[in-house]
Order: sequence, then structure tokens, then C-alpha cells
Amino acid sequence: MKFGRNRGSKMITRGRKRKAREMRPSEGAHFPGQPKGSKSTHLMVDDIKGNTTKRYNVWPSIKPDSKGVYKSQSPKQAKERGEVFEFRSKKKAQKFAAGSWKKRKKY
Repeated sequence: MKFGRNRGSKMITRGRKRKAREMRPSEGAHFPGQPKGSKSTHLMVDDIKGNTTKRYNVWPSIKPDSKGVYKSQSPKQAKERGEVFEFRSKKKAQKFAAGSWKKRKKY
């Protein structure tokens, strides 16, 4: 999915970890396809495969509806909601999509 520059909402390029943590409630919900008992608020995905632009995007693949039920979210919907994170580094985008934005749990 190519995201045009200067169209719609701005890409998030600074303070990404903080913004990812603050965009959704801390308690998630189970989403079909996840392991049993797990809960998510984001389920990040990226556009790295086949991307030749050297600008990599990561966005949450799910979003809460008005009732708090999580539904699938397209890249276009994520952009409209201002939830697309832009990276110049492929490795950083991959790590972010995998969860590097999450705070470590204290045991």
C-alpha cells in the first residue's frame, strides 16, 4: 500500500512509541486469529514486503468500533485516523511492528 505524501492525515515520524502507547486503552480484547486467552489493542502490520520507496509504514491492523469491539482496519482507515507510523529504516519498522513500542512488563 502506497501512502501519498501531503494527503489526509500526517504520518507519525516522532515520538512513535509514546503515541502508540497512548492511542488505545491499555486493556485490549481478544481478536479472532490470536492465541486463546490473548488480548490486543493494536496488532501492528507493515508495508515492508515489496516496498521500494525507502519509507516504511507501520499501522494497527485492528481498531475499536463505537461499542469497543475490535474490527479489522485497512491501511487507508489507519491513515484517516492518523495511526500510520513512518520509518526510513526497514529494520526499525520491522521491530516496531513486532512490538518494540511496548513497555517491558515488570515481574
